[in-house]
Amino acid sequence: MTPRLSWCPECDAQRVYTGKIRDGKFGQHSAADYEVWELAATRLRYLHPFPPIDYSDESYRVAVNDSAAIEQYFKLHAAQQPGYLALIAPHLRPGVTVADFGCGGGALLDLVKRETGAATCAIEPFTGYHASLAERGHAVFSTAADAFAADRAASVDLALSFHVIEHTVDPVAYLAEIRRLVRPGGRLFVLTPNVDDFLMRADPARMEPFFYRRVHNYYFSAEALAWTAARAGWQTESDVFYHEFGLANTLLWLRDGRPAGHTPMAGVDENANAFWRRHLEATRQANNVGVVLRNPA
Repeated sequence: MTPRLSWCPECDAQRVYTGKIRDGKFGQHSAADYEVWELAATRLRYLHPFPPIDYSDESYRVAVNDSAAIEQYFKLHAAQQPGYLALIAPHLRPGVTVADFGCGGGALLDLVKRETGAATCAIEPFTGYHASLAERGHAVFSTAADAFAADRAASVDLALSFHVIEHTVDPVAYLAEIRRLVRPGGRLFVLTPNVDDFLMRADPARMEPFFYRRVHNYYFSAEALAWTAARAGWQTESDVFYHEFGLANTLLWLRDGRPAGHTPMAGVDENANAFWRRHLEATRQANNVGVVLRNPA
């Protein structure tokens, strides 16, 4: 029997995967099998069943980072942020008010604040990061609803949601909540893992149990993001494809069946890595997919 989404009970789906999925770091898998279903009309995929995850509790950060300490967050994630900053740079200028939803320890928001010199809003359910975020000059809230209650409605020029929408139970409600905080004509930049990642096609047998994971309820293509955003009242301005790794990572995965990150490989120089990144982005096969959305209201 097809498991229906509560927010789209009329949506038909087909099962595309059954088996173990990642539970934490590489090599850690779920004890039980899970199913992944796809809405055929939109190519949105979703996990069944949704595991209960408490993102306000430190256990999530311990599972993904080995520690809930803010220092460990920066050690693991700071190097990613300049690439993310380059993605949103066209939307930044002095005075732009930015809110980051699910900001973690706020490494990206720190860089944004240096660029804009304006107010920044950190939405982060894990309260263990709140004191540090506040000390660095960000207004801090646990949820978008808390920010709305604090008279932040329609106060944001640019909202960011990087690797968060896949964790939600209802992505339409999530995007609608963000929209309440963004001014008319303001924008939202969403980024998430890409279900059309090259390795999902080149090596599905080994990639799918790694790509699907207990903390991700949803798996998006560009089409799925635009469709979900439209249901929340957003207008899609553009698709975004962003690949973080070079050719060496792809070749090492195909050889070893494990992520290599930025590990160098003999015979593969930075020119080859850069070409590979550009190729995957141009052909919609990057490891990240995103959309730039506009609030029309």
